[in-house]
Amino acid sequence: MLGFSDIRNGKDFWCRLNLNRAKNEAIWSQKTNYMDYSVYRNSFFATIVLLLLFRIPAANGQLHIGFNGGLNQSVLSGSEEKINGEGESLSSTSGFHIGMRIQYDLRDWLTLGGGIGYTQRGVQRDYSGPSYFLFQTTDGRREFYDGERQQQMTVTSDHLDLPLFIQFNPVKRIQFYTGPYFSFTMSAKAGGRVRFNEESFQGETPQMETGLEFSYYGDDAGFTVDMEDEQIMMGGDRVLIPDLLGAYYEREQVDEKLYKRWHYGIHAGVNAFISSGLYLNFEWMYGLNDMTRQAADISWANRENGDFVFRDDFDRFITYRFSVGFAF
Repeated sequence: MLGFSDIRNGKDFWCRLNLNRAKNEAIWSQKTNYMDYSVYRNSFFATIVLLLLFRIPAANGQLHIGFNGGLNQSVLSGSEEKINGEGESLSSTSGFHIGMRIQYDLRDWLTLGGGIGYTQRGVQRDYSGPSYFLFQTTDGRREFYDGERQQQMTVTSDHLDLPLFIQFNPVKRIQFYTGPYFSFTMSAKAGGRVRFNEESFQGETPQMETGLEFSYYGDDAGFTVDMEDEQIMMGGDRVLIPDLLGAYYEREQVDEKLYKRWHYGIHAGVNAFISSGLYLNFEWMYGLNDMTRQAADISWANRENGDFVFRDDFDRFITYRFSVGFAF
């Protein structure tokens, strides 16, 4: 049987136990708060250290602005249509470019930068071989005739280029750089001559010859002819020969233009400084997307079931630039 003293001692024991538990919880709460504070404090100091590390290059870096301009060779590289070795040929054309670049030194040997500039690109697109031609007859019909085409055409396009680059300076007067670029096509035009002989024609001079004056973003579909234009016999029909042909003269309607507005790619180059500010530059630019739309890219070599065949090929711009620049 328990006495009064035993009960009192039991109460004292549980009181001491509860007091110790309360003290432990208070101590643990303080430790937890301290740990949380320590985590926040350490995170804060780590953030400050990282910011300081990233501020070091900015504190020692220099901003440079430069201008350059020169000549370039470019081609719209893609597959060439051939029939028994005859047909289309693509070759490069000459143009010019001017631009401005801004760069920022992260280290003595490392630079980040970008720029803006104008580049004239193009392609010499000729055709010699079996083909066809679409004529409008004097009674208003549109008729295809098979034969031989001789065509010389120079395509020229104007581009606003936006390059980005990372640059390495291994020695004092030599800089290597590479990066992506983006380009907006402001205009695309072409000019030249086309000659065509219907397959049964036996004459020595071209049966038909006319000029080409293309504005790929501005021209509408169809011929621009009237009864006062030159008329010739073609396969038993009397057809009209317009003075000039537009970019989409074969089409009755144009839903999409041939050349896309935007293209992008990679570029790489080298600067060789002649003096502290004057340098020579060579740059290579390689397009990564198809510049032409299949729905508007008509084959000159083939047609099926009395209608056009549209080309599903990949046409990219490749450009080589040579320039003189000045940086300060």
